[in-house]
Order: sequence, then structure tokens, then C-alpha cells
Amino acid sequence: MNSLKFDCLIIGAGPSGITGGIYLQNAKINVAIVEKSAPSSKIATLNEINNYLGEKSIKGIDLAMKFQEQLFSANIPYFSDEVIDIKEHQEHFEVVTNTTSYLSKYVLISTGIINKKLGILNEDKFFGQGISYCSVCDGALYKDKVIALAGKTINNDLKYLQPIAKTIHVFGKKQKNHDNVIFHEEEITEFLGKFFLQQIKTSKEIIDVDGCFINNGVIPGTSFLKNLNEKYPGLLSDKGFINVDSNYETNIKKIYAVGDAINYPVKQISFASGTACAASHNIISSIKKETK
Repeated sequence: MNSLKFDCLIIGAGPSGITGGIYLQNAKINVAIVEKSAPSSKIATLNEINNYLGEKSIKGIDLAMKFQEQLFSANIPYFSDEVIDIKEHQEHFEVVTNTTSYLSKYVLISTGIINKKLGILNEDKFFGQGISYCSVCDGALYKDKVIALAGKTINNDLKYLQPIAKTIHVFGKKQKNHDNVIFHEEEITEFLGKFFLQQIKTSKEIIDVDGCFINNGVIPGTSFLKNLNEKYPGLLSDKGFINVDSNYETNIKKIYAVGDAINYPVKQISFASGTACAASHNIISSIKKETK
């Protein structure tokens, strides 16, 4: 069991988890990362990223590979496993997975979010190939183009995309058309295209589009915190996001959280990395105080 004891265990290997791991490793902290999928797997599905500093425009898979390369070159212990619970002990936390347990004095949670899908035919096929779940991430790619917008929580997306797109077709809304926005009461029934999304199909018509933005809400990756939230009410918001203070520490001492999983509206790669940088420095400071 000695090999499974750490000063800090990071749950999740997206941009925030990798950033946290690198900062902690550079500070000579005994750190490891647990991730159920491949590192930066969500970024890898994005078609193009044009708002990440240092990369004018880069494919999601290429940026994910750069993150993975930096992670593995840092030689941070990495375990492919799914966390299902965290238990408290007197001097450490026990992070329980499907196969084993990891013991750690500190925990940094960076599990991100899961986009709620519409469940429409070919939605998965064209994800990253014309379908996006983030207007802020990909909106600039559709300047002066015809796009579709669908989902239960699209008001902010519409405001953001309207000055960018040539025409926006909004589905599932009965409103009067205005400016460059066309409302369709009918819901989308199918996405059509060969390699990329080319058309939207409803019960009444087929419409040519260059892309489609979906905002049907998100689910934070925090289901494994259910038991802790019962013991420490307020750990999670009413929507399941993690509440943190200005140091990114939760209401449980020595458990920190960063990135998209925290209760903050911004969900961006740069923001995720920035929060991990700040949290890591706070963890490093705390550990050094303990060892003096």
C-alpha cells in the first residue's frame, strides 16, 4: 500500500488536473492523478480552438496531445480508474475507485462537466464536425455563416452568437423573427451531412446550415461526492457543482476543487488551468507549513 499513499491526489486529467499535477510535481510534492478516461479526452473531441493563448488556431486533438505529452514527460504517477467515493480518516482521505483505494493528505478535484445531449439522430456523429456545445469556444468559427441553435438554455448563446453569425435558426421556440434570427416552433428530428453537418431536419422541412450550437445544460462530474455532501451540506450546489472559497478549498479542509466542476459560470480551458494554478500554490503552501 505504500505506493498508493500520496501528499496530494488529483481526480481528473483535463487541463485543470494536468496543470495542477505539473505545479505540484515541480514543487517536489508527492502527487498522482486518477482519471477514468484518457487525459484531455474532452478537448480531443473539439474540432478547432482559437481562443487559447499561444495557439492562434489548433485542432482539439492536437492540443490534447500536447497536454498529454507534457503530462507524461513530467513522470507524474497516473492511474486509469473511476473514483466512486471519498472517505475520511484521521490523517488522510481514502479515494475509493472501482478497483482499489488511494490514500492522500490532500485531494484536488478536477472532474469537469458533461454536456446534456438532445438525443437527436446523428448528434454524436457530428459532434466536433459542425455540432458544438460551447458558443464561447467555437462561435468565432462561424462568422457570417448560417447556424442553428437548440436546447433548453440557449438565451445567452443567442445573445453571444447574434453579432457573429449571418443567420441563426432557433428551434423549439415560438417567437417572432427579428434581425438575423429565425424561430422555428418545431424541434430538430435529425442532423444530416456526409462528413460534416450540412442540414437540419424537422417535421416540416430541411434547412441548410454550417453548424449547430446545443445548450441543453450540463452535468458536473461530482456524483462520487454524494456521501461527503450528506455529511458536509453545502459541499455541492443545488445543481451539483462544487462550492469553493477564494483559495479553491471546499468546506472540507484539504479538499480543493478547480475547473469546470466548481460553482462558477465560466467553463473554458484557460479558466480551468488558471484555477488549478492558484489551488496548487495554496496546497503547496499548506504542505510546506506542515513540514516546517
